[in-house]
This record gives sequence, C-alpha cells and structure tokens, in this order.
Amino acid sequence: MKALKTIFIISGILILIVLAGYFFPSKISLERSLTIDAPVEMIYDQVDNLHLWEKWSPWHKIDSNMKITYNNSGIGKEASYTWKSDHKSVGNGTLTITDAKPFEFIDTEMDFGEQGKGSARFKFEESENGIIVTWNMHSDIGNNPLMRWMGLLMKKSIKDAYDRGLADIDAECQYLKKQDWFYVSVKNMPSMKYYGIMDELTIAEIPTKMGEYFTKLYTEGGKKGIEIEGAPFALYYTWGETIKMECAVPVYNNSINLKGIAAKVLPEQKFAIIEHIGSYENSEKPHIFMDEWLTKNKYKVAGPIMEIYKKGPMVEQDPNNYVTYIMYPIN
Repeated sequence: MKALKTIFIISGILILIVLAGYFFPSKISLERSLTIDAPVEMIYDQVDNLHLWEKWSPWHKIDSNMKITYNNSGIGKEASYTWKSDHKSVGNGTLTITDAKPFEFIDTEMDFGEQGKGSARFKFEESENGIIVTWNMHSDIGNNPLMRWMGLLMKKSIKDAYDRGLADIDAECQYLKKQDWFYVSVKNMPSMKYYGIMDELTIAEIPTKMGEYFTKLYTEGGKKGIEIEGAPFALYYTWGETIKMECAVPVYNNSINLKGIAAKVLPEQKFAIIEHIGSYENSEKPHIFMDEWLTKNKYKVAGPIMEIYKKGPMVEQDPNNYVTYIMYPIN
C-alpha cells in the first residue's frame, strides 16, 4: 500500500509538470547586444561569410570535429552550411542566410530537422562608441509541454552562448584591426560594352603608357560623340616580366569604329571586389589580401583581373584619396 501511494504521488507530480508545460510559451525569443569598436564592414563580414563562423560561433567551438559543408559559396544571401556532429549539444542541421542588407542586417534560418526551425537576425547600428551588434533569435517549439519545459531551460544557455559569440566577434575584429585587412564583397556584374587598347608592357612602362592610352580613348571617343558610361578601367591578362593589359572605358554604344581602338564586350561575371582608398603605389597589399582570401574561400580566378579607377588623378589631386575597385573574376 505504501508503494502504491508513492506511485500515485510521483504520477501526480509528473502530471502537474506536464500540465504546467502547457502554460509555458510555445515560442522562444531573446536578444543580446554588444558595442564593437571596429569598422562595420569588418564586423559584417564575420557574419556574412559563413566560413568565418568557425572562429567565433559558440557551437563550432563545442565540437571542433563536426563536419561542415558549405553551399552557394558560403557567402552572402542564400548561402548556407550543413553541419553534422555526434555531440548532443550540437547535433545536425542547416543554417541559411535568408536575407541581408550590407552593413545593416543579416537574417538566418536554422533547420534542426525533427526538432524544428528557428530564425535569427544580426543588426549593425552605428553609435559614438562603435557599432552596436544585436543578435536575436526566435523559435517555435510547438505544443508539446515537455518541449516547452526544454525551451525554458535552454533559453539561459542560448543567452550565454550568444554573449560568448558576440565577445568572440569583438576579439576577432580587434585582432584584424592590427593586420592589413580589406573587406571583400562578391557581386554579379552585368555585361559591359567598352572600347579598349591592349599592350604588353614592363612595370616601368605602365604609368606613362596608361596615361597615353586613356588620353587617346577619351580624345577619339569625344571626336565621335561617344557617351562614356562610367569610370575608366584596366584589364590585366598576364603577370610576369611583362604584363599584358588593356586600358578601357565603358560606353553605352560601341558600334562606331575608332582607329587603333578595339570595341569589345565584357561578359556578365561574378567578381570578388575590394575597394581600395589610397595611392596606386600602395595597391599591392589589397592584391595580396585578395589572393589569400580566394585561397581560403576556395575560389579560382576565371579571367583577367580588373581595376576600376573610380577616383583618380583626373578628378582628385591627393593620391591618398584615390578610389580603386580591385576586382577578380571568380567561378
């Protein structure tokens, strides 16, 4: 009889626990923030480039042996990674960047299979002391009372994980600030009509010849009333003791023949892009950074390297204020 009484008491407690679970919220929401003293491009890149999550994501650090597969290059909107782990706190799933607006927000969705889905958003806001990075999450855990209990218990651990993740993003950015770091964006560029002059030159010949060729392009185009569509650019086909390159200007219509000048079309292409601000003499560092970035992210160069001279000596007297877009075509 005493044993039976004990069973009834335990059963009653379990029933109360289950009933209490129905009164807990079916959705989990939380938000954590940290102000980071670093360029917004640098902070944004830590989230937008899924390859970099291994350096700061709290779940990556729980199981360093988990298997990760990246999809859609692993960078930007619609990029994703799938993970598989034997660790009970990590498990299996897929994270996808569902939406993003550069330097403002990044939305992600986490698919945990039978355990459901969750969504999160990273916001980046400027302040006097740096960039306020806010990481929030929302998850629907359904009507199962036991899952609602679990959700209540998980909220504290997720909050602590978010705090660690934001702190590690901060630490990574403070490290990068001491390095030669550049923000690399990946964009699909539409096809472009242009006029160009190609030559094979030594490094010493390039400055003089570029000035000569760009002058000719603008002069001959002006004589024919050709409308320029944007900033001048150069294409670099080979590197070595001599460099095969082409000086070019984009145009709306390249159907008019110009003596000694080729009319061409640059096809639609995906580019990895660095915006370099400074003199042309200091442009070696972003090129070196780009080479390393392409290797780390497993990209291959798929055509001539492009430099767009957005702001140069024709419009800017101070070389330190020159703006050059360094663009590598990738597949």
